[in-house]
Amino acid sequence: FSTLLKLFCFLVENKLNEFAYDALIANLQFQIEPSSKGFNLIVFGYNQKMTDFISALVKDGLKEFETTETTFNVFKEKLQNNII
Repeated sequence: FSTLLKLFCFLVENKLNEFAYDALIANLQFQIEPSSKGFNLIVFGYNQKMTDFISALVKDGLKEFETTETTFNVFKEKLQNNII
């Protein structure tokens, strides 16, 4: 996968982690992984709120994704140094 796609996935996952803490407590988790067609959003856990969680990830996290230059540079450096 391209380095840019990997960087994007790390940045998106970092942003989504900001509001997913309550879901983690409820045993709902997610991962974002690069794929040949873009990226996959993988959601797992068992809870009746799973559909709400997926909706929040997409609507609140992915729809209007933004990151700061500082965050971008931190993840870019980690990727360059093979830390992530």
